[in-house]
Amino acid sequence: MKIKTQYNAGNSVRLALILALNFISNSHGQDNFAQFELEREDNWSPLISEDLNGDRLKDLIYSSYSDAAGRELYIHYQQSDGTFQTTPERIEIKREIIGIGFAELRATPGMELVLYATTGVFGLSPSIEGYSDNLRPLVQWDLVANIPDKKTVEFLPPLNDIDGDNKIDMLIPGLEGYGLFSSTSIDLDKNSFVLKDIINPVNDNLISARRNNRGAELDGRLSINAREGIVVDVAVEKSHPFDNFLTTWPRTISTDGLPKENKPLLENESWIPNIIIGNFDNSVGNELAYVNLDDEARPQLNLRLIQKQKSIEHFHWVGSLPDGGDSTFVDLDLDGLLDMIFLQGGGNSWEAKLYRNRGGGFDFKNPDQVMRFSGYDVRLNVFPTPVGDPALNVSYYTIPVVEAIRNASVTRVNLIYKNNAGDDLLLFERKPISRQEENFGVENIRGLAEQLTLAYDVDGDGKNDAAYITENGTLAAKKVQSDLSIAREPFWEYILPKTVFEFKVLMLNDDDVPDLILRHGTSTTVLVSRP
Repeated sequence: MKIKTQYNAGNSVRLALILALNFISNSHGQDNFAQFELEREDNWSPLISEDLNGDRLKDLIYSSYSDAAGRELYIHYQQSDGTFQTTPERIEIKREIIGIGFAELRATPGMELVLYATTGVFGLSPSIEGYSDNLRPLVQWDLVANIPDKKTVEFLPPLNDIDGDNKIDMLIPGLEGYGLFSSTSIDLDKNSFVLKDIINPVNDNLISARRNNRGAELDGRLSINAREGIVVDVAVEKSHPFDNFLTTWPRTISTDGLPKENKPLLENESWIPNIIIGNFDNSVGNELAYVNLDDEARPQLNLRLIQKQKSIEHFHWVGSLPDGGDSTFVDLDLDGLLDMIFLQGGGNSWEAKLYRNRGGGFDFKNPDQVMRFSGYDVRLNVFPTPVGDPALNVSYYTIPVVEAIRNASVTRVNLIYKNNAGDDLLLFERKPISRQEENFGVENIRGLAEQLTLAYDVDGDGKNDAAYITENGTLAAKKVQSDLSIAREPFWEYILPKTVFEFKVLMLNDDDVPDLILRHGTSTTVLVSRP
């Protein structure tokens, strides 16, 4: 699934800092947060948190565009009391810059900005004003993307050690493949990189399949509203060999004189497969995973070691994937190695195949477990139980036919599967140990904004909680009890006058107490814990 975010011209920013808060808690007492509200016209554009000045407090970073100033990087530095500067520092984004990343590249504390341009990568310190005597070249490399967006900038993940030598590395997509650059200097102020390897995930089979693919694509959307009730939209699109080469502009003109579809003349797409960096075999450093096609034009997974071994088979593992589905890497048994969940199906019928990592490879012909679910938007996540064992959380929506006709209602189902301790080889038990169902209609539809998740430890006690958005649009959390059932009542709820549509739990300082980012319609609330 590809998610595109559009930046609006004339993006203006209005900030309000509110130090008071409303937080309800039971036996834990009144928890304290510093509250910061950020309002933007494009509130759903990326909001990055990194420590740029080395004070161990993460700052807020995002891009902005205006006709007068062009593209700019806005930085709100976090202060010692958990608040943020109301007036952001602004850094010009030169027109040649395609993307921005972050890395510790200098002896002075804090992250440096890593600027990706058409012909190379550069470092820029945010603590020094301007580009003069501040911009320094890091890598010379022709990037695969060479047409910067005039109004937006891509944010890339922070650079880190890929090959296990305790030095910063870069993996950069280029015209001939991915360039792996390794740091050669211990002195961060004189940091330099050299090309260590070129990894090309494109093979002849992939190029041929792109040209000959004439299959149809099926897209569906489920919605609910007071006027139409349950609405299911299904669209089928037949591809042709010239997709993405030419754009046909519609002749129909809307009332404001503009085309109904505002399509760009040229779109920047990734023309090479994406590479995932992760731990697949517990060797020194990480491994690279990418997908291309085998001789029968079927998708195949490639696992490639960065540290070359004597055996070429150990250096590069290849295995054909099952047809027609979405694959996700996740540590299913919490052994530190990445396993795979393969989800395939359609509509309200889905099948999940779980594959355990076999020491740097997978047996895709024999899944370790097959699970079937009847519902929409099926999601699987693994979380640790209070005793450290892995448990599987499955959530999805169902539409009871009778209730859908009468009340236009949707049921949200949440299941928890316990780790299998029996004699068979299944990863999780066959039946869920916990099942929770909630009904939603037009009157409480705000609770459907986001699925209940067990991915976060909300109160910092070392145990994952069930965080969710209530029917009133507030954020709340319930305890996961010792028997892995979810408590009936929340142990805390955060109340704001604005509806919460999305939330994130993360660490914005070093006090080991989780912080929160809550997204509303046109604003974002940042909550930083205070002792």
